Amino acid sequence: MNTHNLGAGAREVWEVWEVWEVWEVWEVWEMGRWGRFLLRVTILT
Repeated sequence: MNTHNLGAGAREVWEVWEVWEVWEVWEVWEMGRWGRFLLRVTILT
């Protein structure tokens, strides 16, 4: 078994995971922003 290849594969998975984490945080932030916007609209109407 080649541990160097395993390390490279793990690194790739880790990079994808990091991107996914950032995307999830962004989605939550976006939803929060829309939530506040809708809340404001609901209060104003």
